[in-house]
Amino acid sequence: MITALWSFRKCKDNISRNDLILPATSVVMWKRLHPEHKTKIYLDASFMAEFEQFQILQLWDECELLPSRDDINTTHFWSLSKFEALQNESGKVVHVDGDLIPFIDLNDVNFFEKELGVSLLEEITESDDIAYMKPTESAKFG
Repeated sequence: MITALWSFRKCKDNISRNDLILPATSVVMWKRLHPEHKTKIYLDASFMAEFEQFQILQLWDECELLPSRDDINTTHFWSLSKFEALQNESGKVVHVDGDLIPFIDLNDVNFFEKELGVSLLEEITESDDIAYMKPTESAKFG
């Protein structure tokens, strides 16, 4: 069985409607297209409170609370929750970004048949001092 993971940590001032609506839509569509997968979400306390307030948590099969972290600046390392979620899992897993809304069964394109990692350069306009390295540059450090 494949476990589909979502994960969220508060890394900006507020949690917006989109931060709630997109993951909810994502998991609903995922379950419709991949009913054989277990769905699991990892959340920090801020996201947990918001998801509970709007009764969104029930959309996932399982939920885990991420521990509080003050040792890492999440405004710079906003993807921390992805690493934490993957670190806690074993077996076949896929981490689903909260804004991914699937419209096809990914089995039809053999998406789950191979190991896959995807890097994406995101345009970041809100911070002058954010640390980011292109995947082609970071590969040189091996």
